[in-house]
Amino acid sequence: MNTDKQKYSEVIKANIALHSKISEHYNTCEPHFYHWYIGQAALINDEKFSKEERFKHADVMDTILQRILHLSKHLFKYVGFIATK
Repeated sequence: MNTDKQKYSEVIKANIALHSKISEHYNTCEPHFYHWYIGQAALINDEKFSKEERFKHADVMDTILQRILHLSKHLFKYVGFIATK
């Protein structure tokens, strides 16, 4: 197994362990927020455009990726969870 697949497998196992541990204390715990996609910094820092245009471009891309989240989850760097007792 190559190292990228090993790292991915370790992250998945860690997420499963975390989710399992949290679910012991809460009725539900599901990922609901996906933040900061790969390439977002490049759009926001692209000096060829005004600050407003850069943030608009980043927002448009985020909207598209959020709409197809079932395909794009792996492109996000941060996940937020909602845990309910």
